[in-house]
Amino acid sequence: MAQVEELMTQAGGVTAQVEELMTQAGDATAQVEELMAQAGDAMAQVEELMAQAGDATAQARGATAQVGSSMAQARGAMAQARGATTQARGATAQARGAMAQTWGCIAQVRSLITQTWE
Repeated sequence: MAQVEELMTQAGGVTAQVEELMTQAGDATAQVEELMAQAGDAMAQVEELMAQAGDATAQARGATAQVGSSMAQARGAMAQARGATTQARGATAQARGAMAQTWGCIAQVRSLITQTWE
């Protein structure tokens, strides 16, 4: 019975880990969504600035500088989104591993219960 209680305690700890990792995965996913929105905003700025560049040569010089800045922002946001996606994948993989541990503990508890009743 002490083994059952120990395994149940371990299963509870692993379950808490799973919940924490799933929270982290959710947070990373939210970061990805925010960064993708920022990238979309920056790309919209690029399109608007390119339209302005077509109006006049003088305007084109200023807009081109702004386009470069917006493109740099878009690249930065995309790089951050990639990093957040990688984090989300890692957290998801950890959560899967922890869930597998939980199922292993549950199987051991079932086995011990079966042995106890036999």
